[in-house]
Amino acid sequence: MNSPTRAPDPHAVLTGWLSGAYTRPDGQEVIGRVWDEDTKYRYGLYLAGIDAPPGWKQDWFTYIGDLVWHFDPLHIQDWASKLTAFDGTPLAPASRGRAVSAVRSFYAHCEDDLGAARWNLPPRRALAGPTPPAERETLTRFQT
Repeated sequence: MNSPTRAPDPHAVLTGWLSGAYTRPDGQEVIGRVWDEDTKYRYGLYLAGIDAPPGWKQDWFTYIGDLVWHFDPLHIQDWASKLTAFDGTPLAPASRGRAVSAVRSFYAHCEDDLGAARWNLPPRRALAGPTPPAERETLTRFQT
């Protein structure tokens, strides 16, 4: 459903995108990407709070509100810095990076597939902060 400003409903855009089928502004129906269940869950959670536990209100759409189509990249940075896990502890850097990637991917879909204006978002690491490298696995000479 469109608002009075004719901006699309972000929840409808997200639902169509994650379902793998959506309609472009020119009326063309697109069968897009098939998402794995983990990605659908993570993108749905971080972007719209889908399947979030009661009381968890840190999804992007709730945070950004009416600015969903008119935000500044610093809004993403601020949102990511405040994210917490379900138990209230600060979100780990890798998880914060995945949350920012979900937001960036959503807007890339809006730009590339729906003809939205360009947001020129900075790289994920600039918005989410550095992600420490994963520990290297060491193998003994008898392991392959």
